[in-house]
Amino acid sequence: MTELIITTGLTKFYGEHRGVTDIDLGVGEGQVFGLLGPNGSGKSTTIKMILGLLHKTSGRLAVFGKAPSEVSIKKHIGFLPENPYFYTFLTARELLRFYARLSGVESAQLAQRVEASIEMVGLEHAPDERLATY
Repeated sequence: MTELIITTGLTKFYGEHRGVTDIDLGVGEGQVFGLLGPNGSGKSTTIKMILGLLHKTSGRLAVFGKAPSEVSIKKHIGFLPENPYFYTFLTARELLRFYARLSGVESAQLAQRVEASIEMVGLEHAPDERLATY
């Protein structure tokens, strides 16, 4: 089995504060893996390091055999943050186009995929209203 996420001694400090200390784990292809623990135990910090949103202080971390900062792995990862931030000054259509372009959606498919997403969430009546108005 191919391990898609590997950490050895993964550690993150915020100045003197310890966020995560010496995590060793391996998540293989086809496995479902969850992090459980009380508030402040380092779950979010660990996930953010795996996603490349935070840099590790020490240890080894590989995702799909590469550093988490490697752009090529991002298209294989989905992440729903606990408190997502949306650019509320954009319309739904603008936001979807923005994220589609960031995700590498081909120009030829862009309009169709944006419209399909608008329909999927039932916003056909208001795709050009600013997110702040929803």
